[in-house]
Amino acid sequence: MRRAVLVVAGTGDSLGSLGDLPLAYFSALRPVAVFAAAPAGMYVGLGDSAVVSLYSVAGRPIRMLAAGSARRAPTAAEYDAAIDALMSVFRTAADRDVGKELAHRVPKPDFVPAYRSMHSDAQGVLYVVASPLGAGVTTIQVINPERRPSGEIRIPGDVDVYEVGAGYLLGRSTDAGGRQHVVVHSLTKEADMDR
Repeated sequence: MRRAVLVVAGTGDSLGSLGDLPLAYFSALRPVAVFAAAPAGMYVGLGDSAVVSLYSVAGRPIRMLAAGSARRAPTAAEYDAAIDALMSVFRTAADRDVGKELAHRVPKPDFVPAYRSMHSDAQGVLYVVASPLGAGVTTIQVINPERRPSGEIRIPGDVDVYEVGAGYLLGRSTDAGGRQHVVVHSLTKEADMDR
């Protein structure tokens, strides 16, 4: 599904448009638009390329940043994990089973998206989740937009990251039994991040 994305001020006034972007697919591993608010504006990425754009609060492009992983075919585990994630919206096992059957009818994409989510902290540092579900490790690229890529965070297992703040990362993981768990990791900024 593609939709026009508007930049709207707190007063409700429209400030501009980011264009017609892919916002949702009920299909595994399809690139969709992802957003992260930052002090300088809004990060926008489509996931179909390893690029994220920073827009001003008025909707004007400021800069483009390299982010995410290189194009490659999805593994079977990544494809299955993506389908399982889609099925989490269904309440009953029967609905999930029907949904899985339908999802498997859709051809597997040729490439995994370059990233699945991104987040920004209060300083405007961008955190890009570059690993797909099913990879066995969650890889997060840390990018200081005023300088250069600043590092990488690797978390064992598959974590859906919800927020990155001052010294912490908040997310959710699902165990082999399908139980969901809140995940909180402390983050320590290394000295060379400011260089």
